Amino acid sequence: MSGAATVPASNPDGSISGAPGEGVFQNEQADGRRQIAAGRAIGDVTDAEDGLAGVLWQLAEPLGGNEANATGSTTSAASANRAYVVAQLKQSSARDFEAKDFQRAWREEVGRIPGAEKLTFTSDLVSPGAPIQLQISARTDELTREAVLKLRQELESQPGVYDVRDDRFRTTEEVRIQLKPLARNYGLTQNDLAREVRAAFFGAEAVRIQRDREEIPVRVRLPESERASLETLKRLRVKVGEGFVPMHNLADLSIAPAPASINRVNGRRIYSLNAFVDEDVTTADLVSNHMFEEALPRLQQEYEGLTMQVSGDQEEQAEATPVLARNFMLAMIVIYSLLALNFRSYSQPLVIMGAIPFGYVGALIGHGLMGADLTLLSFFGIIGLSGVIINTSLMVTDFLNERLENGQDPTEAVIDSMLDRFRAILLTTLTTFLGVTPIIMETSLQAQFLIPTAISLGFGILFAARVVPEERMMEEAFGDEYRAYRARTARIIPGIF
Repeated sequence: MSGAATVPASNPDGSISGAPGEGVFQNEQADGRRQIAAGRAIGDVTDAEDGLAGVLWQLAEPLGGNEANATGSTTSAASANRAYVVAQLKQSSARDFEAKDFQRAWREEVGRIPGAEKLTFTSDLVSPGAPIQLQISARTDELTREAVLKLRQELESQPGVYDVRDDRFRTTEEVRIQLKPLARNYGLTQNDLAREVRAAFFGAEAVRIQRDREEIPVRVRLPESERASLETLKRLRVKVGEGFVPMHNLADLSIAPAPASINRVNGRRIYSLNAFVDEDVTTADLVSNHMFEEALPRLQQEYEGLTMQVSGDQEEQAEATPVLARNFMLAMIVIYSLLALNFRSYSQPLVIMGAIPFGYVGALIGHGLMGADLTLLSFFGIIGLSGVIINTSLMVTDFLNERLENGQDPTEAVIDSMLDRFRAILLTTLTTFLGVTPIIMETSLQAQFLIPTAISLGFGILFAARVVPEERMMEEAFGDEYRAYRARTARIIPGIF
């Protein structure tokens, strides 16, 4: 089960990230390759000549500025070593193929691009990110990085898994300061030198100017031309006592890669491992279960303190499901109490509510027939379905009780009640199903979120409508046996009942 619906877009896009030093020319070459591949891919999925309306590309940042949909990440900034390509397709209601089919063909046509660190394709208009998002931690940073590599290889070996990536090498350049003995003799620390560097490059607040009701800070820093060179930093004069000493006499300065961000959970540093899945081959839940049940226990024997947990959509699903189940059980208890008070019986509410599981079966069959994923929105429809099923069951039960009170035979009472209420139940069932059918068959983007709920409601009511008569017959049959058992026992042991 996937936890949230993803809406297919009319404009699949692809993004590429190269090495930090890669130039614009290499990105333009990669973009040209992907544009040609898009033209070949459209021929693989449709015979229509106008299936591909156009291909747009842009460097540094995605078209429209939507980084989350383009790469599944919201933390990246514009960069010259990134390029984005968007393939414009016909509207979903006017084409004979799905966007994900074109996405798959486009990925196969592009293949691997030499020098690319990350290549991502997506065809979702609204997406919660990568379906598989894992957070990994171990006792030391070195062990964690090694474990991430092993887990990544395990993910890549799973069928239907693609675009696997981690953040081990998401780095940026930083200036490292290593103190020399002279700095220690002067009583300077790295914090002292860091403050001097920050003041020179970022600026030190000199004064605040009052303008209307606001205070405007005025910062003093080096000119822009001098802030672009490491040599300027080395010549920077640091105040020591009554004089000044050049920075290069106090510390060794070097430029080295450093993590672009450091993420921690409960004080432990974590690395992220993300992957996409082809839902025609497998699901995110199946792959995650394999990683936790097979891969993780095996690697925990090699790497001390190795832990792994889900994040993103799967984490939200894991948190929402118990709450949803608890509230559903509370609703069932309230419904049972109301029915028990109305019918003055402990068993009849169970008979009425016994039709609910058959509605669940109908909802599952409906998802299978329509080729839809079972999402959290599907369960919203199932919960609403419970009330509709109980309403239908009440009509039969009320008529049946009247006939039984008049002394009619249980079998005949069930048959007569169904004949009396058959038209009402049939019309209620068919009108409910036909009422949600337009939503189920709708292909527009706006209806994609409602389709799982409509499938659960429409198909569930079809399968649960005929269950109550059989259940009531069983109740009467078991009731007769129970009453006969009580009579026999009372004759043997007087006063037991």
